[in-house]
Amino acid sequence: MKPDVLDHPAVQLGEWLQKKRRERGIVARVFAGRIDLSPAEYAEVESGIIHWVGEKQEMRMPLLLGLNDEEVTEFNAMVSSARRASQLEFTDVFSENELAPARCCTADGKQIDEDRRKAIIKAVFTPLNRDA
Repeated sequence: MKPDVLDHPAVQLGEWLQKKRRERGIVARVFAGRIDLSPAEYAEVESGIIHWVGEKQEMRMPLLLGLNDEEVTEFNAMVSSARRASQLEFTDVFSENELAPARCCTADGKQIDEDRRKAIIKAVFTPLNRDA
């Protein structure tokens, strides 16, 4: 994660959600499905990209996490703060260098070439489209 976004309210919200989810022993993939997000979308939320969080998710998250009144108040304040801040996109949070495949092989065990490595990076940084 890029150091300049670590203090962003949306990143702090994502880290808080991840902590609460893990404390309760809920698998991210299962949690994502229950709040009507794909696992990839929810992974972005935990990274600080909150444009996937709508009213439905905002209502379901506290219920599914079993948050107490104090935690619900904290959650609501964090969501409000994250929404008031500038929206983060995937490229704001991650760099190509961070996510570049260090070692990647083809099915027959050969190292991928530079064109394939670039294609993977391009695919990783292509924004998710909820309508697709």
